[in-house]
Amino acid sequence: MSVEYTPSKHGRVLQLRDLNYSYREIEKITGVSKTTAQETVKCDKNHHTRKSLPRSGHPSTITTHNHRQVIHELKQHQFEPYKTIAERSHDLTEQQVHTITHDAGFHCCIAVCKPFLTEAAIEKRVKWADENDGCNWETVIWTDESTIELRKRPVHLHVTRHPGEEYLPECIQLTFHSGRQSLMVWAAIAHGRKGPLI
Repeated sequence: MSVEYTPSKHGRVLQLRDLNYSYREIEKITGVSKTTAQETVKCDKNHHTRKSLPRSGHPSTITTHNHRQVIHELKQHQFEPYKTIAERSHDLTEQQVHTITHDAGFHCCIAVCKPFLTEAAIEKRVKWADENDGCNWETVIWTDESTIELRKRPVHLHVTRHPGEEYLPECIQLTFHSGRQSLMVWAAIAHGRKGPLI
């Protein structure tokens, strides 16, 4: 894969060449390979530009409509794989969907798992947090219990999202108690300390 250098790097190459530095000396000073330095000087002389010329090859077939369509589908179905979104878009491949989402700043990540909470439970927790804001928790011991389901392989879903959106409701993988054989555990934590699982 070729390295794309900045216009300022190209400018440094041209400056050194104007000062009669050899291409080997330019390579040692700038880190730009001898071949690339030669192409830079040639491009400046023939095309009067420091930017790399467009590469030959098959042009991108992704249209603006394709881009809007994929982003719309993605926002509606963030847990669906790229292949499914490509099939729904008809004229796109899985790789093209990946390219569109990557260019738009999306990443496919393992979703954060959180227990399902009703709206009433969420409001109750937010109210409690507001009422206890500013408390000193260094002298408090927190306890909780949970269930671990036995003989169950965990299923980790992937979600396509922007960085920093892992805890948004639409990006979380909700977990539910299935009623299968399970093991109850209890634990406690405090400031800088944690107890054993019981």
